[in-house]
Amino acid sequence: HILRAALIYMLLDIPLQLTGFLQFGGGIGLKNCLPAILGLLLGGWGVLGSVLGSLAGALILGTPLREVGLECICIFVVGMGCWLVWHLGSTTNRIHFKRIINFGKYLGLVLGFSLIGGGISFLFVPGGMMGTIVISYTVMSVLVGVPILTLFNSAMCFDCILPPGLKQRWHVEGIITSDVMSLGEVNEKIDDFAFENKIP
Repeated sequence: HILRAALIYMLLDIPLQLTGFLQFGGGIGLKNCLPAILGLLLGGWGVLGSVLGSLAGALILGTPLREVGLECICIFVVGMGCWLVWHLGSTTNRIHFKRIINFGKYLGLVLGFSLIGGGISFLFVPGGMMGTIVISYTVMSVLVGVPILTLFNSAMCFDCILPPGLKQRWHVEGIITSDVMSLGEVNEKIDDFAFENKIP
C-alpha cells in the first residue's frame, strides 16, 4: 500500500511541477486531493506513502527543504485527521456520500484539517500560505476526492483500511456462488432485513 500511494503521489506531482504552470510553490497542485483520498482508503499506509512520494518528488525536482517540510506536515494532518475522525460515531464504518450529512462531514473534515495545515504554514513561510493551502486542499479533495471515493466504495467495492479496533459492518452479508441455492439464501436475507426495518 505504501509504495502504491507513493507512486500515485509522484505521478500527480512531478509532471505538473515540471510544466511550471502553477506558481504557488511545490506543495500546491492537483496532488492536494490525495491525502484525504488515500487516508480514507488506505489509512496510515496511504498517508505514509503520500509523504514518501512527496519526499521522492522533492529529491527529483530539487524542491526547497522548507516547502517539502510544510507539504509533509499538511499531508499528515489532512490524511490522518480525515481517516481517524471520519470513523468516530460511525455505525457502519463505510465511506459514502448518500446523505448530505455525510458530504457535510467530509467537507468539514477536509476544511478543518487544511485550516490546521494553513496555520502551521506560518512557521515555515514568512506571512504563511493559509489561503492557498485551505483552498487547494479543500477544492481538490471535493472536486476530485468525492467522485473517486464514491467510485471505490460503491462500484469497485474497495475494502478500506480502518483504524485499529474497528470493523466494517454491513446490513446484509452473504456469498453468491454458481450454486442456484446461494442466490435464494442471499435474497432471503435481504427480504428479512427489509421486513425488519419496514422497507417497502
